[in-house]
Amino acid sequence: MADQELPQPPSAEPGPEQRPAKTVARVARYVVVRAGMLFLLLTLGLYVSVIVANLGGYIDDIYRDRIDSIIAYMAMDIKGVPAEEKAATLEQARVQFEQAYGLNEPFLLRCVRWLYAGMTMDMVTPDIREAFPKTLLLVGSSYLLLFFSATLLSLYLSRRYGCIVGRLMNALSPLSAAPS
Repeated sequence: MADQELPQPPSAEPGPEQRPAKTVARVARYVVVRAGMLFLLLTLGLYVSVIVANLGGYIDDIYRDRIDSIIAYMAMDIKGVPAEEKAATLEQARVQFEQAYGLNEPFLLRCVRWLYAGMTMDMVTPDIREAFPKTLLLVGSSYLLLFFSATLLSLYLSRRYGCIVGRLMNALSPLSAAPS
């Protein structure tokens, strides 16, 4: 009986075929959670910005200016109608536009509406919407260029400790540490 081997319990360590699947699942979960948190923080930050911007009624004024310009074009279009009837029609149109834009809703509900409009870029003009992808491409490529050039420069300077260029970079580095 001493010659018999006792059965060993299965090891708690997963085999090599199980590790990659767990790693991929963990990485995917991390990316999803991180992206969700970034989205929530971005939304919260934009919502607070909308609330702060509208505390003085600035966004309300933007929409009222839009309504005023629409009403002015409507007034130029209405011809051959008595003045009282024209004024009543324009005032009725103004009330309908204010309802459509949500200017008569409670403050926080208006802010949620403008948050959605800001996130879907409904508040921007066609020129800005057209230039936005080009701006993102330009800024993204400049950040990539800055990252790789700074990495190469730092690797170069790490190999030549104490050189004049390294001392100059150390002296000038506080200038670039301002909040960006």
